[in-house]
Amino acid sequence: MVNGTEKGMSIQQSMEGLYTPRYDGYKFKLMGLPFKTAKIMADGKEVKQFTIDKNRNVSFTFSKNFKHIELKSY
Repeated sequence: MVNGTEKGMSIQQSMEGLYTPRYDGYKFKLMGLPFKTAKIMADGKEVKQFTIDKNRNVSFTFSKNFKHIELKSY
């Protein structure tokens, strides 16, 4: 589930069943955000390595088993 405002955004993931993917994580590339990202929190941990390009596109990677990711503006 994805929710957002003009000042932030959250992504929630839930999983069911026994399927185990072969990949280790996701590479996120979020485009068209109406805010400049200042901080990313994923499952209570700060994601310190992320990039923002001139169009405010945000890129970062995180574990495939995340439950909640939150992007916050300045």
